Amino acid sequence: MSRFDYVCRQEIKDLEIKKRILELREFHKNYGYRRLAIALNLNKKRVRRICKKYQIQIHRKASKPFKVSSQELNKYPNLLKNLSPLTENIIWATDFTYLKYKDKFFYLATFIDIYTRKIVGFSISDKHDTDLILKAFYDAIHKENSSPAIIHSDQGTEYCSDKYFQALSKLNIKISMSAKASPWQNGFQESFYRGFKEDLGSLKYCNSIGELFEKVFQTIHYYNNLRIHLALKMSPIQFSNLISKSGTAGS
Repeated sequence: MSRFDYVCRQEIKDLEIKKRILELREFHKNYGYRRLAIALNLNKKRVRRICKKYQIQIHRKASKPFKVSSQELNKYPNLLKNLSPLTENIIWATDFTYLKYKDKFFYLATFIDIYTRKIVGFSISDKHDTDLILKAFYDAIHKENSSPAIIHSDQGTEYCSDKYFQALSKLNIKISMSAKASPWQNGFQESFYRGFKEDLGSLKYCNSIGELFEKVFQTIHYYNNLRIHLALKMSPIQFSNLISKSGTAGS
C-alpha cells in the first residue's frame, strides 16, 4: 500500500469518527473528549486528536481550587475525610446555587448520593433559607424511601440553623461539614453544579418562571438518566440500577 492510500484511508476513518462525534454532541452538547470516548467506545487519545484536527471544541477539566492554609475549627467535623460509602443512601452531600432570570434570582438546592452520584432530591425557591434546604431534603427522603447515615454540607447559615439540625436529628443522621472557605471539601456538589450550569445553558429564552423550572427539571433528569459520569462510565441511574440488579454493591 502506498503512503497516499494509507493517508486517504486514515482520513476516511477520521471523518467517520468526526461524524459520530458531531452526532453525539447534538444531544450531549457539553461532552468533552473523555465522555465522548466512553459513549463511542473509542480510545480517548484518538477522540482528542480528532477533535483537535477538526477544531471541535472540547471542555478542559477545571483546575483545582487553591487551598488556604488557615481554617476555623468546625462545629461539626468533616466526616468524609476518612470515609467511603460501599453502597447508596449512606452519605448524601448538599449545597445550593443561584440562577439569574431576568432581574430576579432563584435558588436551587440539591442532595446528591456520593456513591451513585445521583441527585436524590432538589427544590427551587426565590429565597435561600432553611426551608429551601429542607424541601430538597424531604424530596430526597420521599423519592429514595430512605434516609442516609451522614449528610455533608458547607457551613452556610442555611445549614447551621436549629430547624435543619432538628430535622436531621429526628432521623438519627450524622452531620458533616466542610471547613470554612473550603469549597473543595464539598467537591461532589461543586462538580455537579459546574456541569449542571453548562447543560442548563442560558435562561434568557425562558418565557416564564414555569419554563425556567421545567428547564431545571429536565436538566436534572438528563444528568441522572442520560449523562455519562466520568467516575462511573455511565449515568447515575444506570449505575444505581446496575448495583441493584447485581446485588453486589461495594464488592
